[in-house]
Amino acid sequence: MRQRAPTRKPERYRSKSNEQTSDCGRSCPAVPIQNHAICDAPEEAIEYIVEGLLPSSGSSALIGKPKSGKTTFSRQLAVAVAQGGEFLGRSTVQGAVLLLAIEEKESEVRRHLNELGMCRTDPIFLRCGAVPDKHVAVAQLEASLKANPDVKIVIIDTLFRFLSCRDSSDYIMVNDVMEHLGELARSTGAHILTVHHMKKKETDDPLDAALGSTAITGGVDSILVLWADGAGVRKLCTRQRYGIDMPQTQLCWSPATRELSLGASCAEVSRLAAGENSRRIEGEIIQYVAVNPNCSQDDVCNAVAGKRTLKLQIIQQLCGDMFVQLGAGKKGDPHTYTTRTIPAMA
Repeated sequence: MRQRAPTRKPERYRSKSNEQTSDCGRSCPAVPIQNHAICDAPEEAIEYIVEGLLPSSGSSALIGKPKSGKTTFSRQLAVAVAQGGEFLGRSTVQGAVLLLAIEEKESEVRRHLNELGMCRTDPIFLRCGAVPDKHVAVAQLEASLKANPDVKIVIIDTLFRFLSCRDSSDYIMVNDVMEHLGELARSTGAHILTVHHMKKKETDDPLDAALGSTAITGGVDSILVLWADGAGVRKLCTRQRYGIDMPQTQLCWSPATRELSLGASCAEVSRLAAGENSRRIEGEIIQYVAVNPNCSQDDVCNAVAGKRTLKLQIIQQLCGDMFVQLGAGKKGDPHTYTTRTIPAMA
């Protein structure tokens, strides 16, 4: 009786040996760490390249649609780190920067960096144009970082123009390439930021909007999402393994310098807008009742623009000090309102 030949598993599904060496040269431990060693180990402080946002020896993904400001964001970050200046109101650790502008012409990138304040002596290493062989890109990047140990941050614009991955929706494939980048960051102490595209279809949560597999965002320490709303207002939010998440916050764009600055949080903007809207409605209600005494709730609500529930709430707040309310509030005897007369002083 013929025996069937054993089915050979694809390379990506094969089990790995107890001890192996990754592409970045670090050996994986064969023996687990014992509990007492974990408890006795000193607590390690988290160091950042950008305060509270981008950790040393870490990785991040900057997600956004085309023309949303991703490239400006990353180049502004490059100049800030190279000079040790602030980035969006946060301090940075000064150091060399490796900027891989794979989709851009060198002349345009240099012109933009100069507009952002780059000086001749700033330690920015720039590489533009396509990657000749994506299969060895991580190994070449590792060699560059070893040759330039002062590099604090690597910016890859964009992710899959740099890495080789046949299917960006395949979790295992994407996870493999993201692991290589994460391991490289940990072994060199640099931060690696990758720029990536957002889905065309809108999502309820911007942090779920990365194009392709969830391994893209699941394998990094910080997710930064940049987008523009229907009114063209740019917004930024983050989800972080270390530090505090940034809520949805407006970004202000300067056409003159082609740079971004941090504005108010979207929650604060909404709160201020709601306050202004309430004050507008209150003023229009007072004016309408003064001109139209004995008017009903429906008369007021039809005459003043805004949500009915908010208008009714404001009317009730004005009753007593500002308005006299008459009627039983029933069918055939609705509430009516008249401006209260302030008695003249003797």
